[in-house]
Amino acid sequence: MIVSYKFSQKDRLFQPRRSANLFRFAAFCLCAIALAFFAAGCLAGEPTTPEEEMPPVTTGNQTQPTDTDIPDDEARNGGPDLTDPFQRRPSQPGGTLRLWWPLDSQNHPLLVESRSEKAVFDLVFEGLFAVMDDQSLQPRLADSLSDPADSTQVTVRLARGEVFHHGEPVTAPDVAACIAYILDHPEQSPYAAGLGSITGMTAEDDYTLILELSEPQPWLAYQLTFPVLPAAYLDQRANDLIPGTGLFAMREWTDEQVLLLSKAQPSDDHSELRQISVRPYPDIRAALRGFSSDEIDLVFLDADLYQQYQPRSSLRFRSFSGSRQVFLSYNTASGSFLASESRFLSLKHLVSRQFYQNLQHPLGETAQIPLTIRTGLLEGQIPDPLTVLESFSPPEWEDTAYTLTMIWPEGDAARHLLAAEIGQILEQAGVSWQQQPLAATDFAQAVLSGDYDLALLEAVIPAAPDPGWLYLSEIDSRLDRHDIIPGGPDEQEEDTASQITGMEFADYGYWQDNLRQMWRARSPRQLMSGEDLALLLSHTAARAPWDGLVIRHEAILYSERIIGVSRPDRFRPYEGIEDLWVWSTQ
Repeated sequence: MIVSYKFSQKDRLFQPRRSANLFRFAAFCLCAIALAFFAAGCLAGEPTTPEEEMPPVTTGNQTQPTDTDIPDDEARNGGPDLTDPFQRRPSQPGGTLRLWWPLDSQNHPLLVESRSEKAVFDLVFEGLFAVMDDQSLQPRLADSLSDPADSTQVTVRLARGEVFHHGEPVTAPDVAACIAYILDHPEQSPYAAGLGSITGMTAEDDYTLILELSEPQPWLAYQLTFPVLPAAYLDQRANDLIPGTGLFAMREWTDEQVLLLSKAQPSDDHSELRQISVRPYPDIRAALRGFSSDEIDLVFLDADLYQQYQPRSSLRFRSFSGSRQVFLSYNTASGSFLASESRFLSLKHLVSRQFYQNLQHPLGETAQIPLTIRTGLLEGQIPDPLTVLESFSPPEWEDTAYTLTMIWPEGDAARHLLAAEIGQILEQAGVSWQQQPLAATDFAQAVLSGDYDLALLEAVIPAAPDPGWLYLSEIDSRLDRHDIIPGGPDEQEEDTASQITGMEFADYGYWQDNLRQMWRARSPRQLMSGEDLALLLSHTAARAPWDGLVIRHEAILYSERIIGVSRPDRFRPYEGIEDLWVWSTQ
């Protein structure tokens, strides 16, 4: 049976926005103090509370052994060493791993609202593809995808033999129905932004899906990571047990609205983790209180929360590079003090020479380019913008009479720390500067009006390994739906990008063109090696009026009941929890 969907321009509820939107995002949403929305390309995070309001967290007065406590330095590096015999999984059966998600959750896999909620559903459901920590793609329910870079018609072939937990096969009509459901809920589904270019679909048979696009989409596969569920379960009722294809299956809802999961295909190893419970809490504060009261065993901490709790040496963490990057914007707009190429290059060289001496920073991974160094695109090569800057022979800073103004959102502890660090670099070089933390709305307006010399912004790194997302203004913003600054970016003029980026120096446009050509390819590796890509990014970053500073760490917080460590990453915070062993609460 052939199943078809068509979305006319009038009927399509979600349209991707283009042009200056990415830079609006940098200027608006990324300068908010406590953004509730951020994700592995598109999801909202847990609401974060000011530090003084956060509940104290302890590991509770538990009756089980506490030998899993670890030294401070080991805690900061991600947890216990599994070579320790005590940390090996015992041979006897363990207990139930207790997780949490928001009390007001819609409990629909395609309408998730928080990272904790999505992490739970990732245990139950799979997408056509999965994004790995190095930003490579792994097929899950898909077998192949035709090249989406040069065509507006893409063929998705499903893997044969995949079945849902209730025994029914995964089919192309199921996938098509999920996509249609997402596009019918553009304001509710975080996956709608990435699928907005789809204008029609045809399920030619049970294993072949044809997607029609409004334009070629080189990174389309990175948007086909949404959970796939049976079409018959899309319009679910409360407390439905929806079958998926993941490691764990939904088994029961208790009277207390606790969701119970069980291993979908248990092995003969009786010590493996077989049961998970998911308890609802009003918010992250309540969940952390539950953690202290020994009600839950594992909590995902976003970058802000991890920064608050990291100094507490009694807690056990597994940290990882998250999705949020803080970067420094140099105001090079016409008429500004840094519109002088010599001043700009001198200052940029000064910051680059001092700030990036170590790969790790207390806040996370130092990254001058908008990619983690673990990305597979670089093949282990590390870009070196500093060498390029030094080839320009930038002059020493001589404008001692002028005082630079650095702005950031007041109350943002991470950016306050970075401002102090950069300020110290400036002071040591004899550069006069003044700090100006601003309220979120005032900060956004100052960035747009150019009322600053240096500004600390924060961005969400896209899931796709797209090295041009910060440097190329014409790239679609996959994060437009999170522009929540009062007044909204749609009320702003279209030349936001030029307002922020300012003038171009030292053949910046030439290197942008090189990046643009790579972005149009389905895979940058079709055009260049990791070494060549590192060189290209070095030249582009050296000339750009931006400097990436830190990709902030997030973390998993473990209770004392857990033996072992999982393998969390920014795309799947609960990755590897099936390898944990939990002391029974009985």
